[in-house]
Amino acid sequence: MNVVESALSRFTGIPIHYTAVVDFAVFEQVVDELGGIKMFVPEDIVDPYYPDVNYGFQTFIIRKGIQEFDGAKALKYARSRKTSSDYSRAKRQQDLLFAIKEEAKKRGVLFSPTQLKKLYETFSDNVVTDLSLPQLIELGKIASGVDYDGLISAVLNDDPTNRGGLLYAPAREFYKGQFVLLPLNLKDTQKFIELTLITPEVLLENAQISVLNGSRVTGLANQVAQRLRRLGFHVLETDNYDSNEPVFRSFFEKASKREIPLTEDFMETYFDVIPAPVIENDTEQIPVKIDPVDVIDLNVVLGVTYDQ
Repeated sequence: MNVVESALSRFTGIPIHYTAVVDFAVFEQVVDELGGIKMFVPEDIVDPYYPDVNYGFQTFIIRKGIQEFDGAKALKYARSRKTSSDYSRAKRQQDLLFAIKEEAKKRGVLFSPTQLKKLYETFSDNVVTDLSLPQLIELGKIASGVDYDGLISAVLNDDPTNRGGLLYAPAREFYKGQFVLLPLNLKDTQKFIELTLITPEVLLENAQISVLNGSRVTGLANQVAQRLRRLGFHVLETDNYDSNEPVFRSFFEKASKREIPLTEDFMETYFDVIPAPVIENDTEQIPVKIDPVDVIDLNVVLGVTYDQ
């Protein structure tokens, strides 16, 4: 596990102090010990290729909406992937963990020595970790007090048009036939992980952004908008900046009264986009104005010096 911790630390740029390797069977056993869970399924799943115990296939069907899962159904929901993707499966596993957490919290598991003992036995059989039992209990107590409304969860994936779409799969012949995922941009991938795990308050400002191309470089606004979306920001529109001359230095300007200081700071420090310049006249400094759209919080105007 030390090798995994070291590799993940290098890839993410974040120190990884502990690791856990989890057998899928833990989903089934924990859900049954809790007496089942209830959760929202965002879309229908019809998987005719779910493996059965005789090395064949069975059809697994679950419909969109609020569903009640026993352990066996929870395990199938966590494992099914033939009609979706590994990324969809990872998101479902996150959702299952949240549903298990909610049920455990509702049942007061952390304050019941008997239930804690049962859960520990289940984890001992299915989880390999370098966390000690006292550390696990302490983490559980911390988790029970977390405000999950202020939590951001995300899945790295290979769809460059979506949040977290920062990976790609090179041709297998370059890796001896193995399926390998690599970052499109390691710097952005590490920043996405940082925004998700370390500084989620930036994304939680939920700034609505417009990207305007003042550089005259064709397609630049769309490229930057996609990059922002992959990092987790909300870009509502792209367009050309209305100006007779190209903009030299990229800048941003507030387009609403809503306070988004962390987003503004991120744009300045990570994207090198400065606050709107001012024009000096004889008596006052007049900010450069952009006609705001009602739903937009921040206009980002790209200049000829913008460097991706």
